[in-house]
Amino acid sequence: MLYLVKGRAGSGKTNKIRQIIGEYCENNESKPLLIVPEQFSFESERAMLKFLGAKKLKQIDVLSFPRMALSNIKNSVEVQSKIASNGVKTALMGEALLQLDGRLEIFKNIRQNTVALGPLVDFSKELKYCCIDSDNLNDKIDSLNDCVLKDKIKELDLINNTYDALLSQSYFDDAEALSVFNEFAVENNFFKNKTVFLDSFRTFSKQELRCIDIILSQADNVYFSICVDEGAKKFTSLYYMRELEQALRGIANKDNVSVSEIFCNQSEDAFGKDILILEKNLYSSKKTVSDISDGSVTVVKCKNSDDECAYIAATIKKLLRSGKYRCRDIAVIERTNGVYKSNIIDALRRLDIAVFDDSRRPLVNETLFVYLSSAIDCITQGFTTESLMCYLKSGLTSLSLGEISRLEKYALVWGVGSKQWQNDFIMNPDGFGSDFTEKQAKELEEINSIRKKAVLPLLSLKKKCDDKSGKEIAEAVYNFIIDTGVREKLYDLCVSLESDGFFVESERVEGTWDILINILDSIANLLPEKVCSLKRWKEIFDILVSSGDIGEIPQGLDEVTVGSADRIRIEKIKVAFLVGVNHEEFPLVNVQGGVLTDSDRVILTNLGIDVRPAFENTIDEERFIAYCAVTAASEKLYLVYKSADSEGNSVTPSEIVDTALSCINDCDFISTDELDSSYYIESEDSAFSVYAQNYFETNELKATLEKYFENNELYYGKKVVLDRLNSKKPVKFDNPEISKKLFGEN
Repeated sequence: MLYLVKGRAGSGKTNKIRQIIGEYCENNESKPLLIVPEQFSFESERAMLKFLGAKKLKQIDVLSFPRMALSNIKNSVEVQSKIASNGVKTALMGEALLQLDGRLEIFKNIRQNTVALGPLVDFSKELKYCCIDSDNLNDKIDSLNDCVLKDKIKELDLINNTYDALLSQSYFDDAEALSVFNEFAVENNFFKNKTVFLDSFRTFSKQELRCIDIILSQADNVYFSICVDEGAKKFTSLYYMRELEQALRGIANKDNVSVSEIFCNQSEDAFGKDILILEKNLYSSKKTVSDISDGSVTVVKCKNSDDECAYIAATIKKLLRSGKYRCRDIAVIERTNGVYKSNIIDALRRLDIAVFDDSRRPLVNETLFVYLSSAIDCITQGFTTESLMCYLKSGLTSLSLGEISRLEKYALVWGVGSKQWQNDFIMNPDGFGSDFTEKQAKELEEINSIRKKAVLPLLSLKKKCDDKSGKEIAEAVYNFIIDTGVREKLYDLCVSLESDGFFVESERVEGTWDILINILDSIANLLPEKVCSLKRWKEIFDILVSSGDIGEIPQGLDEVTVGSADRIRIEKIKVAFLVGVNHEEFPLVNVQGGVLTDSDRVILTNLGIDVRPAFENTIDEERFIAYCAVTAASEKLYLVYKSADSEGNSVTPSEIVDTALSCINDCDFISTDELDSSYYIESEDSAFSVYAQNYFETNELKATLEKYFENNELYYGKKVVLDRLNSKKPVKFDNPEISKKLFGEN
């Protein structure tokens, strides 16, 4: 039996699912299975722990589709190999293109880097998620008349088959995990006699729909929560989920499974009155206007994106100081991941607001990878001064800062070229016009000694990498970093960071060592016997490094959540800030990226090739995403938009804002232009920023802040610098003794 637990936002569908799970655990010995989106698994497990208690939680499995697949097929033949990372996949895609050199026309000029190769890897994943095999693709595409799209698909299929062949030699592609699990589930009747619950899903891939088909055909009972309303029409907020409901009913009908409905009525106190009015009217053809506003929706017009972030941070700080809310009660929601996130997090941290940041730092900026990457660049690019200085200044070589400075000074004075670095310097260290005295000769001798310390280990590495396989080069590089004492220097750096209180940074730096070893191991697996130039080896190394990241921090119990509307899954949020609520940004007017254009996707869909839909078919999904964001909070919703983009061009608010202003009588409206600067003062840091912005004003606020910072030891130096910059006077030394020490008597 398929039970559809239906209702609008705020109707308690998830609570109903948990209630049924609790009753099931009371009356049955077998474990129920709860499947949720990956990004909601932490929240779901925490909520089930609170709902059932620690003892009963052991009676239930809480999984996502990927976790369920990998945990059950890990011992199968297909996944005995190591799971390929994104970096390995990108490197193998590069290898596939090299093997097809001379056989490609459309994709013959793809560069060997992550940016260029990434879309090809994404297309391969898309084919797997959409369950499109090569034979089916070619059969359908052959019906097309000769055209660019036909040639493009033929080449993409050739590339993908070559890539898959290379990948399968040593790795398992996790994009195929659910397909492998589906076969495993059919062969082993995995879901037989089980009761399965699916909660908080908004969409499914073809792989996941196939898995649902298997679940319905095997399980005793299946409960599925779905945010839908009876009679939802095209282009309304909930029509997208109406289509999903019809798809589920179609699968159930095919499997001869009966369908029953459990209706959940929307609670009157689920939202503030204004939020409820907006929820009812958003993308509805029938508009209703509220009588009296309760202030639960506030529309905020800001000058630009920086102003949006500053307003949100200051307002959150005021909400926290009110004592009514905690950090965990608040969420900031952007439409597209990363557009606002880093700026929002920075603004919150400047006001000492705890915020969950799941961002991961790119490896390319980490000390260990700067060191090794620049070291190999020195060899492959001919010892340019730029690459050599980058290598030396990484902090992991044997040279002191003083030695590096002396070497750099000579290089700048004489414009040292690549060949000169490999031979003794012969020119006067003081440059043209200076006598070559015994003192200068000794200085030159010392500089040459420093040059040898810098260059000889690199020349030795170069020699060991000539005419070697990728595996042998990886071994030579490993021996190089061991012989030059990098492991010990990295340890010293971690100890230094810890002693200064930078514990997170210390852990991150320490973690880069294991990542580097994994990358070297991956290259050894990718190019075990094949003779490889160091330049090609470096290309693969760069791909693996640029695809990697580090620095995930566990989520705390009391932090503001920042996330994108299409991925964020949060419970019991009281206050939500929707940021960037502008036309064509929220909801998003999507421009599909990748190797297929929107018109390509329309043609392929018409041929029966079910790739990811073109934008014109995602409008309903975008409107549902907007609906979910609007209904994320129960007590207070801020719709924050900007009036100008980063280039100063005027932009208009989204239809979400228009609906709020037209349907909520006397809706709260704030323009940051009309806010006093004191609104943003929530810490000393923000107070100094306001002081700097008001520097040329002659008002009481500026005078008060000026007096405060004149007597503040921490900010006095900053104030002196600010005064100097705004005075527009030439820079001069106040203390003549300092100038004499720097430049001498003359």
